[in-house]
Amino acid sequence: MSFHEFVQASRTDILHRWVELTLKTYPADAFPFFSAHHDQFANPVGETIKSGLTAVFDSLVDGADAEMLREKLDRVIRIRSVQNFSAAEAVGFVFGLKGLVRKALGRQADDASIHAELTAFDSRVDELGLIAFDIFMSCREQVYDIRAREEKARSAKLLDRARQIVELHATGQKITRDDITPLAEGGERQ
Repeated sequence: MSFHEFVQASRTDILHRWVELTLKTYPADAFPFFSAHHDQFANPVGETIKSGLTAVFDSLVDGADAEMLREKLDRVIRIRSVQNFSAAEAVGFVFGLKGLVRKALGRQADDASIHAELTAFDSRVDELGLIAFDIFMSCREQVYDIRAREEKARSAKLLDRARQIVELHATGQKITRDDITPLAEGGERQ
C-alpha cells in the first residue's frame, strides 16, 4: 500500500485526532463543548475548525497548491487570530499533523517505499505551517489597525471636546458640570 492509499484509508481516524488535538489547545472547559455540539450556530468555532481542518487535510493529501491551502486554512486561522493565542499557539496545531500521520502509519513509517512520500508530506505540512503563520500575522495586523483607528478617532473626539470647553472659557461663558461630564465619559457634548 502506498503512502497516499494508507492516508486515505486512515483519513477518518487522522482527521478526528487532528481536530481533537486542535480543540485541546483551547481552555479545558471549552473542549467538551466544542467536541460535543455539532451545530454550526450553537458551536461556530468548533464546527469551523472541524470543517476547515477537513478541507485542509483533503487538499494537503491531494497535492493542492499553496494558494488553495491558504484558502482552506484561512477560516481556521482567522478565528484563532482574534482569540488569546500567541502566534506559536495559534498555528502549532498544523505541525501536530506530522506526528499523527506517523502514529497512524506505525511501523510502516520506516518502510523505504513509504519514507520518501512521508518526507514529502512532512515538507508540505511545514509549508502549511508557514502559510498559517502568514495568515495569522495578516489577521493580527488588521486587528491592530482597527484598534489604532478606533483609538485615533476617540482621541480626536476628546481633543474636539477639549477645544469646545476652552472656547467656552475664552468667551467668558460659565462652564458647567454638563459641559465636562460628557468629555470624561467619552460621550457627546450636549
